[in-house]
Amino acid sequence: MDTVTIMRGWELPFFPMRPHEGRRLTRRNIPRILREQAEHVYIYQPKLNGDRALLGVVGRRVYVANRYGRWYGHAVGNATAFLKLNDGTLFDGEVFRGQFFPFECLALEGRSFKPNTMEEREILAEQMCKLVGVRWMFPKPTRAWLRKLDEHMPVYEGLVRKKANAPYTMLSSPSQSSLDWLKHKWC
Repeated sequence: MDTVTIMRGWELPFFPMRPHEGRRLTRRNIPRILREQAEHVYIYQPKLNGDRALLGVVGRRVYVANRYGRWYGHAVGNATAFLKLNDGTLFDGEVFRGQFFPFECLALEGRSFKPNTMEEREILAEQMCKLVGVRWMFPKPTRAWLRKLDEHMPVYEGLVRKKANAPYTMLSSPSQSSLDWLKHKWC
């Protein structure tokens, strides 16, 4: 199988936004993270320690691609849960312990959210998780959550800092990274 058109402007597989590597994450970073979230310039999301994946629904089938522009080679146990949504639906997320967990909704039932803000795509992904019965794995990092950094491993490997108002940009190669996203791993 070569490519699958999810809807106009979205074909799987493609190279999703990929974060630059940022500084290591320590407890000293907590005040800065909380300040940046409060200023609403950046959104922080926990980074699941899984495989980056894209999940699309079209033709009453679910398709899963990896971040390397190829089809995902393993079974995804909860993929059929997303069939509760209509064709033209696309998520960016992580496969963790054989289950797909979306962190952004890129398209929903034929409507693209590529130009929308990261925050809007995140909110929509969380709402769709509730609708299809998939656990939301990307809680907003609060002071209490951040103080338990060690307790989050190995489920989470850190945080991804995303520019709050940035549109979603497909990349041109698997080695390219987005200037709008930074990945901070625990020390």
